[in-house]
This record gives sequence, structure tokens and C-alpha cells, in this order.
Amino acid sequence: MKWPLRNQILLPLATTLVVAVGLIAGASAYWATLRAEQQTAARLEQVVDTLGGARIPYTPRILEQMQGLSGADFIVFRTTGEVVASTIRLEAGAGQELLRAAKPISENRRLQNLSEYPAIEVGANRYFAAALRPAGANQTTTLIVLYPESSWRSARWQAAFPPLALGAATILAMLVVAAGLAHRISLGIRRVQQQVSRIAEGHFEPLEVGRRDDELRELALSINHMCGELQSMHGKIREAERSGLLSQLAGGLAHQLRNAVTGARMAIQIHQKRCAADGQDESLAVALRQLSLTEEHVKGLLSLQRKEPSEPTPGLLREIAREVVDLTSPACTHGRVALTLQDDLPRRVWVADADPVRSALLNLLLNAIEAAGPEGEVSIGLKADGATIAIDVRDNGPGPPENLKQTLFEPFVTTKPEGVGLGLALAHRTARDQGGELTWRRENDQTVFCLSLSAASGYDQQNRVGATDHGEQA
Repeated sequence: MKWPLRNQILLPLATTLVVAVGLIAGASAYWATLRAEQQTAARLEQVVDTLGGARIPYTPRILEQMQGLSGADFIVFRTTGEVVASTIRLEAGAGQELLRAAKPISENRRLQNLSEYPAIEVGANRYFAAALRPAGANQTTTLIVLYPESSWRSARWQAAFPPLALGAATILAMLVVAAGLAHRISLGIRRVQQQVSRIAEGHFEPLEVGRRDDELRELALSINHMCGELQSMHGKIREAERSGLLSQLAGGLAHQLRNAVTGARMAIQIHQKRCAADGQDESLAVALRQLSLTEEHVKGLLSLQRKEPSEPTPGLLREIAREVVDLTSPACTHGRVALTLQDDLPRRVWVADADPVRSALLNLLLNAIEAAGPEGEVSIGLKADGATIAIDVRDNGPGPPENLKQTLFEPFVTTKPEGVGLGLALAHRTARDQGGELTWRRENDQTVFCLSLSAASGYDQQNRVGATDHGEQA
């Protein structure tokens, strides 16, 4: 059986409060009624003492005055049972019965506790009856004191009501406060429980943190931190799944393409050797460059399938850029796109692994040529600042659409009907593998993709046999 936390907090607290406040209110009411009874008895004793020692005869007028002072009724009997004076009407034969039923007032006890005296009915009312033998001129009479039981109960209730009412109000207020506190705590815990359930379902929205700085707020902050960590892990898992799928797809496709490209390239080279062509005919050379371009794409696809990293081959950045420009020059000529290379490198700059950088730059440049369109302009800028290399690929095309700006570097994201969406993903991976990053921006109505890398150290012209730098020769 479910036992809610709210009840676990509220019931013990409420029980403790009710018992404690109830005992205090009951004790206060008891002492208040006791004081009220003592005050009533003291007031009545003063009247009785006055009547008991009076030297004047008891007359109806005197008894009525004493009734107004004490709230009691009085009856005076002779020793023969005859009624001398009375403040109430008596039925025939009721006097003797009153004399027998009334309890004599002792000298030491007096009227401190009216409830010790017998309660008798006179007419339609009940009275506490006490008998007193007066002194002095009234020695031959007996004074019967009748105090109304209703007045006695009313005085006790009036005395007990304030502490009881205050105790009840206190209990009610404390129960409301306790219920509110229990509700607030249980509500906060329920919100946390619901958030944990949403997290289990794969929703990682942060939980609203309350303004009160307490344990519930700290718990909510911990839940939000857990949401962030789980969301990051979820993204990494999804990326790993996409990478695995991408690796399988790229590997199968690349092996088939590599065989076809190798066969086509060998056939063209054999034909070029056997058949002497006109010196101005560059069609075979263009075909070979296109095959080389396709080989670069295949190498990029094969890099996705590698289980272990291959041995990196350093290369000069300037030579890589010029090689990529040569490979893409047929595409620029065919698309009527102006391509320029802006070399601002202050020295010979090496990259740690030339092949993936060549593939990344090739993908960026082909995307820029296609984005620029006919009569468009594309440029490559090479910069180096300390140990950081920056390669800017600019085009005057319209830029990526709004709906792809956040996912542009994810695999299979493309705007081309015939595209696969792997070029930018491969370039992004190359940048991360070589200690850099791939970013893009719009600048002066141009789209700029910036490939930043860490420059390789320890390579120069002396320890790279046969390395040339055409830019320096120029």
C-alpha cells in the first residue's frame, strides 16, 4: 500500500501538535473553571457570612438584595418548618423536604466547592442546597441557600471557553501550516520524480529551479546538471551510431570505386603511351586529373572505415593548396568560375597529415565552386599565426539555408538532390583530428569556410629530402 510522503510528514506532526495544544488548552480550561467556581463561591460566602451574623430579622426585602449580590435564592425556615421569608415560590410540603435534603454548611469547609452539595429540584430548576443556622437574633431559624445549577455550569463554561477556543484555533492554524509545508515539499519531490521519468523517456529539458534556497533547489540543480550530462552523452552516442553507419557505407562504396578508378586510370595511361596525341590536346590529361580527384574522394571515404589510425604523412600546405587548385581547375573551367589562390604564408608551413587535409580542402573547394555558380568567384586564402594554420575558402554564393545552419557539419546533411552529405562531415573530422576546427560565416555577401589546423613542427627543407617550394622559387 502506497504511503505518500506528504502523509508521512503531516500525520506525525499533526498528531503531536493536536496532543500538545489539546493538553495545554485542557489544562488552561480546567484551571479557569476552577478559578471561576472559587470566585463564585467566595462571592456567595460573603453573602452567607453577612446573613449568618445579621442582627436584623430576615425579611423578603433583605433576601432579595442578597439575591442580587450573589445570584442565589434564599429561604428562611423556623424550627417548626414554617417559612419565614423566601425569594422563590414553594409548593405545599416542599419546605420539610428542603430542610432534610439541604447539607449543613460546616465552619471549616464553607462553600469552596458547590458541587459537593446536593442538587435538588425546586419547581422547574435545579439548585445546590446548603443549610445554615444563623447566630444572633435569628438563632431560631434555618437559612437555606439555593444556588442555580445552570448559573454554576454557565460560569464554568464561560471560564473554559476562551482557552478551549484559543487552543482549537491554534490547532487549526498549525494544521493548515503543516499541511501547506507538507504539500510544498511533496509537490517539489513530485516535480523531481516527473522530471526523472521524462529523463528516462529521453527528454532532457531542464527543471525549473525555485527561488527558495533549500535542499529541493539543490536537488533540482543536480537534476539539471544530470540532464546536461545525459544530453551530451546521448549526442555522443548518436554521433557514434552515425559514424558507424557512415563507416560501413563509405567503406563498401570506396572499395568499389577504388577498383573502378584504378582500372580506368591504368587504361588511360596505357592509351596515352600507345597513341601519340597532338601536343595541344589535353583531354587525356584532364581525364587523369579527374580520376585523381575521384581518388581523393575515395581516400576520404576509406579514412572513415579505418579501425586504427594510419601513419600520418606530413606535407607542405602551399603544395597541397596548389595541387587542389590544379585538380579543380577543370570544374572551374566547365562552370565558368574564377578561382584565385591568395598565399599569405610567411614561411614554409607543414601539416601533420597531408592526405586528409587535401581531401578536406578539396571538398570545401568543390562545394564553393558549385555554390558560386556560373560567372561566380571563389578564392582560397592561406594564413599562419604561430602554430595555427587558417585556410579560408570564399565564394559569392547565397550561403547555406537557414534550416541547415545548426547541423551543417553532421553526416548526411545536404541541400543537393544528388548529394550524400559527407564532404563537410569529413572536413570537420579532419579539423578535429589535427587539433583545429571548421567554422563558417557570412562576410561581405560572401560565404567563408575557415579550416583551422595545428601546424606540424620539426620539418624544414634540410630534413625533407627533395622537398621544393615553388612559391619561394618564384
